[in-house]
Amino acid sequence: MNPPGNRPPPGPPPPYGAPQGGQPPYGAPVMQPGYPQAPGYPAPQPNYPMQPYGAPQPPPYGAPQQPQYGYPPQQPYGAAPQPVIIVQNQVNPYGYAMAHPNPIKKDTALLLAIIGFFTIPGLQRFYTRQAGMGVLYILTWGLCYIGQIVDVILLLSMSQQEFDMKYNVMR
Repeated sequence: MNPPGNRPPPGPPPPYGAPQGGQPPYGAPVMQPGYPQAPGYPAPQPNYPMQPYGAPQPPPYGAPQQPQYGYPPQQPYGAAPQPVIIVQNQVNPYGYAMAHPNPIKKDTALLLAIIGFFTIPGLQRFYTRQAGMGVLYILTWGLCYIGQIVDVILLLSMSQQEFDMKYNVMR
């Protein structure tokens, strides 16, 4: 039974799913009593479709478009093509891959290979960032000094450009 002060309106009941009493229709913004609109947030616009939370927003008008995967960005129709600027690389004049920030010098490697005959063989291998071969040269005394002799001959016969390609290019 309903309390005497809260009687339902006379007539047939509303169909299933219809708003009951003073409820707003489904999807309409609901303002709870006693809670004013939050400052800094605009009021909802009427007849504007609300996007679900986290849905991607279209970029504002005039913003640069992001390229789609696999496709280069397109020039607007009738626009002049952008000029291509070619700058000669003075740091890496051979045009190979990027060089190490601390380049290996051929003269130093040759000097270490020659000093290895009288002290510890394999120092040139450590200097050329080949630590495994350096350890092997130390344990085998430069592969019985044959490896030391081969390294000295290779360093003497190698041009600076070949040396840079082999030891100063980042991989």
